Amino acid sequence: MKARYIQRGESIDYIPQTDTEAGAVVFLGKLAGITKLDIPAGELGAVATVGVFNVVKASGAIAQGAAIYWDADAGKATTTPNAKYLGVAIEAAASDAEAVKVLINVGAGDYEEESDSSSSGSASASNGGSSGSRGSN
Repeated sequence: MKARYIQRGESIDYIPQTDTEAGAVVFLGKLAGITKLDIPAGELGAVATVGVFNVVKASGAIAQGAAIYWDADAGKATTTPNAKYLGVAIEAAASDAEAVKVLINVGAGDYEEESDSSSSGSASASNGGSSGSRGSN
């Protein structure tokens, strides 16, 4: 057997080392995830690995289709490729907008060499009000 289907992968198991709030941006290597619910340290939870999320952003306008990176130090999305690749902006965000809509984990191969740092971190993201369980799908 070369490979066997396990799950859709829309969310995966995640055990944080510290308490992690719902909507936190986390990284498992190069894979971005958004926590679905609060997850206590050392307990099994889940992170969404696909979908569109409103993600808090740094100042400055963002064009639709722009590569979005996660600045863990600032706790915000940015177009500056000095952080982990998060996804692609699905619509433009004005300079004074608080958030940008990001389709996570898409197009990473196109931007991979622009961002290869090991930063990670968390901050709030919203999936438009839908929530999942702590387990994985």
